[in-house]
Amino acid sequence: MISIKSLSTWIWSFKGVHDLIKQYRNGFNAVQGYADHASVQKTNYIETFCRTRCSIKFHMVLTDEGRVEPLNAETSPSDIHDVIGYRLPDEVYFYLSRGLMSPQYLNLNLVLIGY
Repeated sequence: MISIKSLSTWIWSFKGVHDLIKQYRNGFNAVQGYADHASVQKTNYIETFCRTRCSIKFHMVLTDEGRVEPLNAETSPSDIHDVIGYRLPDEVYFYLSRGLMSPQYLNLNLVLIGY
């Protein structure tokens, strides 16, 4: 078991992280096991981990009907917009997917209107 004292000197290799997750059974338990460590608290790592996990688990997909929705729409949380962002019209996502509109143009216009 890795002690909290040795966390700051831990060498983060793929095998090391794999062993850590095997030891704690899942990623959240591994992160929670080091919640009292100063660097984990200072960087607010647990919230960052949960947001990242949520954005991967409920990532957006373009359906055959042209709608943009979470992959697991029926089980996604109601506040998914806090992680992914607010919903834009489906036409905007369609134009982006076809290359008819650049993300930079969209970003500039959203900044200008204060969205």
